[in-house]
Amino acid sequence: VASLTDLQDAADAGEADYLAALVKIEAYADDSTADEPTAADYSVAGVDLSGSPLSEAKMVTATNDLLANTDIVGTDVDTTSDVQAVVDTYSKILNAADDPNGTLSLDENDYALLGLDDSMTSETASLLSDTLPGKTVSDLNSAEELEALASTAARVTGTAGSTSADPPLTAAELSALGVAGVTENNL
Repeated sequence: VASLTDLQDAADAGEADYLAALVKIEAYADDSTADEPTAADYSVAGVDLSGSPLSEAKMVTATNDLLANTDIVGTDVDTTSDVQAVVDTYSKILNAADDPNGTLSLDENDYALLGLDDSMTSETASLLSDTLPGKTVSDLNSAEELEALASTAARVTGTAGSTSADPPLTAAELSALGVAGVTENNL
């Protein structure tokens, strides 16, 4: 940088790149047919993807899957801190699954960051936090898998609160939640 003007130009270009990366992430959360954010986009937006057991490329894929397939909308991820909160919360889940002695204590607000707020109560969040550390990372690296477990946990806690599960719980869902010995015959 040879002059103050050059420095200002560099700062302006950096800010423009930063804002463009955030807009790309926000747009993808609103419309999964928009351009998918890359590792470079997350980096330029100031988001650290290194906190999970997944490689950077796999964490980008998993994060994009959350943005595209859950109730996360663009305004939920329109700042660096908002996107980082999604990544950090998801990383906590993946790290708990990766650690044989992993524990997790997320509440309903944490799960809402991941777009998992449909029927999420404190009881459901507690059950999910007890269940997820018993899973493998590959059990949890997609939005579909997280949503299925969250739905099952919500229906279990609803049933415990005298609400009929809709749709009815299945043996496979309860087994996926970690309940052993369940069959269709003993439901």
